[in-house]
Amino acid sequence: MPSSEFLAATQAETGHAADDADMKQRSWQLMRLSLRFDPYSPAREEDYERLKAEIQRINILPLLRSELTKARVHAPLAKRLVRAVSFLDQADQEHAVLSLVENAEVLFPVWASVLVDQI
Repeated sequence: MPSSEFLAATQAETGHAADDADMKQRSWQLMRLSLRFDPYSPAREEDYERLKAEIQRINILPLLRSELTKARVHAPLAKRLVRAVSFLDQADQEHAVLSLVENAEVLFPVWASVLVDQI
């Protein structure tokens, strides 16, 4: 799916372009959320599902769409969005990753730190 289709689909999903207050609220919620997951924890499955549900509740796709349409991204938010993609459902994750790759020039300032965090 080309990034233009992904952006259109996420806009259609919300029904309209989200207003600034809603986007700021979602951004704030994502920035406050700890994306750390301990795969060796005794309650790892519950922790993972809780984190995944929280990401779905925030609905990061409109935030991602908004950041990809900017000429200059908000680096801390973009880092969080890229890291949060791994907690999306498979179909959403595939489309989001494709859009991230297609918009690499916009996200260039954050790629190095995101890749280092994932290793």
